[in-house]
Amino acid sequence: MRRNWLLLTIVLLSFGLFGTYQAEAQSNKKTLILAGYKLTPSVQTSGTGSLTLTLKNDTLTVEGSFSDLTAPYYSSGVYFTREDMAVNQLLKFDADLNEQHTGGTFKAENNRFHLSEALKEMYHNGELSIKIMSSEHKSGEIGIDIPGSS
Repeated sequence: MRRNWLLLTIVLLSFGLFGTYQAEAQSNKKTLILAGYKLTPSVQTSGTGSLTLTLKNDTLTVEGSFSDLTAPYYSSGVYFTREDMAVNQLLKFDADLNEQHTGGTFKAENNRFHLSEALKEMYHNGELSIKIMSSEHKSGEIGIDIPGSS
């Protein structure tokens, strides 16, 4: 009888550890299309972009591209915006620009960010946005609100 309890305990502990490992290894992946009309206020632009965000544990990885900005690239990143507050840049992306500086790519190895618990909560609650700014549109030329996780 004692042997059966020991075996059952080992099996349950093994299952519990394996389940915990699997939960930690899972990732949350979102592919987003960036455009001027997705910003508030909207921006008329020929610019477009596509980004894939991967959140694994406490690391956010960003990769993708953008093109056809109406003016040279200025900056990009993740922002927290509320109507009663100024826009706050929380993460700054590292872009590899094309020759005209109106498009470029974001490589995963250059755009990995450790997220604090508070930032992860904002990410999951849909309280963050992405903006790519040009010298003509320094408040954002293309972008999107990051949808919350269900």
